[in-house]
Formats: sequence, structure tokens, C-alpha cells
Amino acid sequence: MTPTPTDHPTVPTTRPIEVTRARSATAATFGLSGVLIGSYASRIPGLKTTLDLSDSGLGRALFAVAVGSLVSLQIAGRVISRKGSRRASFAGAVLSVLGIAALGSTDVLVVAAVAMFVMGAGFSLLDVAMNSQAVFVELDYGRPIMSSFHAVFSVGALAGAGLGALLAELEVGQQAQYVATGLVSAVLLAVAISAMRRHDPATTVPEPGAATPGGGAPPRRFGWVVAVFGGIAFAGMLSEGSAADWSGVHLRDTLGWTEGAATRGFLVFQVFMVIGRIAGDRVVASLGSRRVLIWSAAITAVGFGAGLAAEDAWAFVGGLAALGLGLALVVPVVFSTAANAAGDAGAAIARVSTLGYAGFLVGPPFIGQLAEWTSTTTALGVVPLLAVIVLVVVGFWVPHPEREPRVGVSA
Repeated sequence: MTPTPTDHPTVPTTRPIEVTRARSATAATFGLSGVLIGSYASRIPGLKTTLDLSDSGLGRALFAVAVGSLVSLQIAGRVISRKGSRRASFAGAVLSVLGIAALGSTDVLVVAAVAMFVMGAGFSLLDVAMNSQAVFVELDYGRPIMSSFHAVFSVGALAGAGLGALLAELEVGQQAQYVATGLVSAVLLAVAISAMRRHDPATTVPEPGAATPGGGAPPRRFGWVVAVFGGIAFAGMLSEGSAADWSGVHLRDTLGWTEGAATRGFLVFQVFMVIGRIAGDRVVASLGSRRVLIWSAAITAVGFGAGLAAEDAWAFVGGLAALGLGLALVVPVVFSTAANAAGDAGAAIARVSTLGYAGFLVGPPFIGQLAEWTSTTTALGVVPLLAVIVLVVVGFWVPHPEREPRVGVSA
């Protein structure tokens, strides 16, 4: 019988040192990737000033990151299938550090846009590759550990954001921070990725009518899995991208905080995301992925919606705390469940990521344009609205496992 997505093999009493090493290396890669993104995102207001952009202009500039990411995602699955997740992680890391270092070396919009394109391509390739490696390590462990990797990512993002807040308070330029972060991360990522497992195991789960690993049509449910979980990833990652790119701008330009103080909002968001992810594996094992997604959407809709509606800086920060907690488990649950449900980890993560990163990277430019037409308050209202839509989809469309046990979720 083919296992359901949350089934895992019996946990061995002792694990080979290679498995432990692969977990540590993968976790370190997640953490360093988070540092890069946190460092970049926390200084978005400074980037806006350096490039002398309006809200809509910043949104259009951020679109370069989106385009780079989406181009990268079209080939990520094939790169991982042919070269393995370790080599793909190396390639993504190189592009990421080159992009952020180049972004810190210019105040010319065209050059900055090219750097952001490269950075976006690198972030996406690295993300898909390290998540694929994480799925394989999770299978070796025989129990849910995906959330722990994303917890380390969030700790890294928190560290990067904290660094950004400190340097902003010290009036250190955003450009110098980007260059330094890129150079240091290049060395540390090379060390971490080199310790990953060198060869990916076969990941296709045989089932009636499914393709063999050598070719043929994918399982019929593959498209359903990608559509549903890709849509949830789109909503969750649009919300996460909006918090990263627009929370500081909203606090500074609408609610009156200084640039240094405005970075606190993103810090609070990351702290609560870390809290949620640290407890995440136990929560998923206890509640199951379906209930986790329902609770996540409810917390996001109510908590962030209330904080945004209050039009008060500290209330908004409270809303960001709820947003961080609500979004904490969405991506790890979606990636892990979709990978196991579809039967091909690399292909499933790449396709779900394509839809998810469309939200993460195309969403913020959309928020910027909507803010230009209306206000950042109205534009950020898209986030709780999407949470309500996810709540409805998961609650009423995604079947309960006892009714249809092979849909890719658990109660």
C-alpha cells in the first residue's frame, strides 16, 4: 500500500553519521539563506531612498526580483533532477551572493534591477534545492522535521533583520551592508553546502497509473496537488513577501516611525515566525497538516487584519506578530505534504514553489502599485483577505483524509 503523505518509516534507534551530517548541513544552508533575505528585506526603505523611488517605483524595481525568481523556477526542477540538490544549492548560492553584493555596489536603477534579477534567480534556485534536500533528510529521519529547517531559516532571517536594524540605527548605509553580507555569506554557504548529501535518492512513489522514474505521464493527482498546494503557497508567500517588503515602509511613511524604528516591525514578524516553527514539527504531528493550515489562516486573517485596521503603529506591530505566527507553518507544511503526495519531491517542490514565489515576488510590486493608487493600509488589506480565501478552500474544498485518504493532507 502506498503511504499517505504523513506516513514515515519507523524511526531507527541510531542514525548513520551521514544522515546527521546532512541534516546539520541542510539546516545551516537554510539559516544562511535566511540571513541573506533578512539583511536584504530589512533595508528596503534604505534601498528606496538610495534609488530615489516612489512607492510604485519601488514596486516596479522589486519586480526584477520576481522575474528572476520565476525564470529560475522554470528550470529548478530539471536542474535538481539532473545535477542533484547539492549542486543546485551551490549554483543558487553563487547567484544569490553575487546579486546582493552587486545591489550594494550601485545607486543606478538599471544596474540595481539587473542585480535584483540575479539575486531573485539565486534565491529561488537555492530555496527549491535546499527544500528538496530537506525532504530527503526528513524521509531518512522517519518523522516530521521539515518545520525545524524553516525555523532555522527564520532565525537566520531574524539575525539578518536584526543586523539591518542595528546598522540603520548606527546610520550605516544599506549599500555597505549588502556588500558585506554577500561576501561573508559566500564563504559560509560554500562550507555548509559542501557537507550536504552528494546524491539524491529516488523519490518517485509508485502507484497505479503512475509514471516510472524513467518517463511517462505523472500520476493523475499530481496536477491537483500542485494546483491546491501551489495556491495555498501563493497566498502564504504573498503575505510573507508583503511583510518583508512593506511593513517597514508602512511604519515609516504612514504611521510615522523613523527608518531605524520601522525595522522593529519586521523583527517582531520574524520572532513570532521562529516561535511557530520551533514548535511546528510537534504541532504538525499532533494536529495534522489540514488543521494546521486552517488555524494558520484564521490567525492571519483575524490577527493581522485587526492590527492593520487599528491604524496605530504598535497595533500594526501586534498584527505583524500574529502574521508571523500564522504564516510560520504554511510553507513547510505545503512543501512537505505536496512532495510526499505527488510522489516526486523535486518536481513537486519546484512547481508548487513556482506558484508560491509568484506570490512572494510578484505580490509586493502589486502591493506597491495598489498603495500608490490608494494607501499602504488598503493595499496590505490584501493579506487578511487571502487568508480568508485559504480558510475557505482548506475548510470546504480539501477533503478530510477519512473521506479520501490519498489527497495529500491529514486531519
